[in-house]
Amino acid sequence: MNESWETIKAGLDCISDLPADRVDVESYFDPNKTVPDKIYCTRGGFIPNFDFEPSKFNLNMNQMEDTDTNQTLSLIKVKEALESAQINPSGNVRKNIGIVLGNVGGSKSSHEFYSRLNYVVVEKVLRGMGAKEDDVQIAVAKYKAHFPEWRLDSFPGFLGNVMAGRCANVFNLDGMNCVVDAACASSLIAVKVAIDELLRGDCETMIAGATCSDCSLAMYMAFSKTPVFSTKQGLSAYDKESKGMLIGEGSVMYVLKKLSSARRDGDQVRSKRVAIVSIARRRTAHSDQVRIPMAPTDYGGTTRAHCRRATLPPRDTTAGLPTLPGPCGDPRVRLVLGRQGAWHLRADHRGPGAVHPPRLRARGHRPGHRHARRGPRHGHAGGRRHSML
Repeated sequence: MNESWETIKAGLDCISDLPADRVDVESYFDPNKTVPDKIYCTRGGFIPNFDFEPSKFNLNMNQMEDTDTNQTLSLIKVKEALESAQINPSGNVRKNIGIVLGNVGGSKSSHEFYSRLNYVVVEKVLRGMGAKEDDVQIAVAKYKAHFPEWRLDSFPGFLGNVMAGRCANVFNLDGMNCVVDAACASSLIAVKVAIDELLRGDCETMIAGATCSDCSLAMYMAFSKTPVFSTKQGLSAYDKESKGMLIGEGSVMYVLKKLSSARRDGDQVRSKRVAIVSIARRRTAHSDQVRIPMAPTDYGGTTRAHCRRATLPPRDTTAGLPTLPGPCGDPRVRLVLGRQGAWHLRADHRGPGAVHPPRLRARGHRPGHRHARRGPRHGHAGGRRHSML
């Protein structure tokens, strides 16, 4: 989190070219977005290669080979979150600690496993072309060699709904564990479910967050054919001249407690009061594309409507989340996040942006937008101090 904050504070642009281990750009790229089975975008935000020692997470080498990056990265980040909260990630079972993680769709490794099964198509094509059976089997063997073999640990290794359970198993978390899929709101829905567990008293502590590391060919093809990818090499978030969005990889984890419990246990409280009221957008006749922000009056109306319907938790809510001033008049309504789409982390899309507001208050630094010059329908971005949060 510290590195992320310093990157934002320094105004660094972390967008880069698609790595070769994600997509074979030379084979699949075409600048014409209408060409079938081609991608027209080759930029994004990518997590560098990282070390993972399976023995530290109770995995053997076979399990490691079959386990998707979403799961291994989640294990690392949950461990870091527990240590940051001064909770020993190893040792005996800790009572009343649960975990809820956001996840979107499948995983990168699932595409590879399912692609292997298309060997039947290769057989049929070659036989239909009159190839000799020996040549057919040689070609099929070479095709299969490009993909991992199905084994005992393959299925749980790429299943998205195993992420939370694997973390609970490794770190001996005996509270509730589950995965939620609410598309790009998944990380905040995970936080909402975790807060509900705390308010009901079912768990003393909750871990909530999301991980998304799938920037595979399937993702780039899907977003290319929607098509919502930017046609520029960079991003201009919240800018009138924005040409679309990019996708990226990321992971975000929170450790949550009731404020009274955190104070009782002597925990460091990073933020005191939050009520997540609305994670919603409304499309109107004035907004014909998902990446075009709506006028402020639209946001205000949507937010007020959700606030009226919300059942707000008591003032003693949760520790660990940031606060932002809410437009609804109730001081307990502190966090309402929307997407104005130029940067998309999918499952953890909204989660990372909620980490930094406490730092704005603590350090008195409010970073501006990267590359934004003219806001849509709202005049120059330079006329007012705009924030990337």
